[in-house]
Amino acid sequence: MLGKEKKKKYPAGLGIPGAYELYRPDRKKPLEEQYIHRFQEAPGGGLIIFTCFTALLCLLDDSGVKAFEDDTTFRRIEGDLNGWEVVIFYNALERGT
Repeated sequence: MLGKEKKKKYPAGLGIPGAYELYRPDRKKPLEEQYIHRFQEAPGGGLIIFTCFTALLCLLDDSGVKAFEDDTTFRRIEGDLNGWEVVIFYNALERGT
């Protein structure tokens, strides 16, 4: 059942062809609403897909950001794609629970 729903939602699949299919309509949105920003071929082969929420990316320029870290341990997300992420430490969100 889950497989059928994924095929319905992502008819081009969850790999690179599927990412391109999501990218095309995403480009029609205003920049601040886009998630997939660029496809870049790597010099040694392969493809890098830059994704981010623009509002979060803009926080890197905020004076409240004390540091940022990146996770360079690639892990399989879905299909044949791997993920890499950046985490920021942002003063405005630093609070006890």
